[in-house]
Amino acid sequence: MKKLLLTLLILLLPNVSFAAIAHYASYDATNNFSFSMDGGSGNRVIVFSGSGDTTDNISGVTWNGEAFTKFVTVNFAAIGRYNVLWCLVPTGTGSQTFTASGITGSSVMTVSVYTGAGNCKNNVTNSGSGATSIITASPAPASTSWIVGGGGNDASAISAGSNTTMRSGASSQGQADSNGVASPTALNFTHSSGAWATYAVEIPEAVTSIIMSFWQFFDY
Repeated sequence: MKKLLLTLLILLLPNVSFAAIAHYASYDATNNFSFSMDGGSGNRVIVFSGSGDTTDNISGVTWNGEAFTKFVTVNFAAIGRYNVLWCLVPTGTGSQTFTASGITGSSVMTVSVYTGAGNCKNNVTNSGSGATSIITASPAPASTSWIVGGGGNDASAISAGSNTTMRSGASSQGQADSNGVASPTALNFTHSSGAWATYAVEIPEAVTSIIMSFWQFFDY
């Protein structure tokens, strides 16, 4: 009797063009935060992060009408602000409108585009008080991933520590990323005193799937 056998071989290939291609920052954003930005094309993730108001009131975060997912909310009570991070794996391409609704009294907002990337995961927060030279946020990423996040302080300015690149900042608040694969596994910030909070997510490299099929006839 003749039989037909189908065999599927799935190959997972890492993306070779992982990079940060654009960063859009706004200081003292209030009310509806809306502008046109280039979201690129191909495998990518768009990350919106920033320091909010005394309530977690940011909503309706979209690009090209596509809704972001919130990954991080940090109630940083020491300075009376919420820090947030939202992510989107978009289907649209090119220049489209980004909008975040409900913003009031916010200090710093950053929208960044990362190409060759998959969706955010492994969100983490960290907080403490007192003088310390290094404050970190580590989502324990894979060796091929980037880290994106930010930090805040109630008494002194923060700046980038080792393996960390600031993308925007205003005094005691800022957003940053690892600017490459996160071999140290953490974002690092420095400050001189006061209460602090940090947050971060892992951004994995995109994986392309190739499906190969094989048809075989056999008798038995």
